[in-house]
Amino acid sequence: MAYINKYIRNSMIGILILSFLLMMGSIIYTGFIKKDEYIMNKIFDYSYESGFDYQVYVLPNSIYGDAEYLESSKMYMLPYTDYIDIQYKNRFSSEQPVDIQYTYTINTSVMSTVEIDDEDKILWNKREEVITASKNETNVKELDIKDTIKIDFIEYASFVKSIYQDLYINASSELIIDMVGTITILYDGNTVTKEFSPQLRIPLDKNAFEITSLNNINAVDSIEKEMVDKSIRTNTLIALASCTVVLISLLLFMLFRTKQKTELDPFDKLVSGIFKEYGNRLAQLKNSIPYQASMVITVTSIKDMVKIADEIGQPVFYYKVNEIDERKIEFYVFNDTRLYYMVLFGSMGESENDSEMVLVS
Repeated sequence: MAYINKYIRNSMIGILILSFLLMMGSIIYTGFIKKDEYIMNKIFDYSYESGFDYQVYVLPNSIYGDAEYLESSKMYMLPYTDYIDIQYKNRFSSEQPVDIQYTYTINTSVMSTVEIDDEDKILWNKREEVITASKNETNVKELDIKDTIKIDFIEYASFVKSIYQDLYINASSELIIDMVGTITILYDGNTVTKEFSPQLRIPLDKNAFEITSLNNINAVDSIEKEMVDKSIRTNTLIALASCTVVLISLLLFMLFRTKQKTELDPFDKLVSGIFKEYGNRLAQLKNSIPYQASMVITVTSIKDMVKIADEIGQPVFYYKVNEIDERKIEFYVFNDTRLYYMVLFGSMGESENDSEMVLVS
């Protein structure tokens, strides 16, 4: 059993009770009131690809020999260029069967620009829609859409040349082939839409040129579904329950394994101080001694009693009563017919505030 100061004990018990109530409130709120938290959970992965490839077919010439065409990503010469075969592709692959909706448009544009204040300004732009298509498939894992467009390069170059042959304008012209479209993936009530816009840009007024390919896509993504994250609620409840168990254990310990430390009243404090300083000089009597000596000398301090005992070579006897109806301690030093005597009385009240020490001389 542990003894703790009354104020400290009561404060600790109060704090533990308040903490317990707060924990119970948190458990109720987390378990029954707090809204569910959602997370995006990956269901499966998919990949999609969209872009252009091409071959540049050449006119018969002595430089390229017997080659009919040149592969992509090379330098080309305008005088030897015949036409360009452009292959467009849209590929899709998924780990799970899905519904697919493809919509796309392929356009060609001839655009002419002039440089003004170090900035290219569009002089004119002639746009033509080549292909508009859509494709829907259900319950498929793979889809491959591809085709070829033949671009008569000589025709486009001649068209630009015919416009500027009588004009003295320093303009640049290029042919732009772009594909603009969307892919929509549907799975178990989830809809995902991706946009794509690959592009080819081909100069029309340069004898040596290269073709620039932009915005080709080859990506991997995932289908996700919003789900309740039960782990957050569960882990929070486990943590709160663990803290509650600890609080209950501490509260039970404080209530049943500790006691309020009793504060000594003035009488007990005085007696305790006497025994602390002179305890080895005092001898306890079982019963009080009647005043039978011929001379009783009353002494007013324990220090004087010990001094007298030392001088006459006698011990200091004491008799202590600490009952409800009587509280006192008597000290005796005997010397033949003389009795040196001192008595201390304590108050009879139960409250320590009512306790007092009375010395009878």
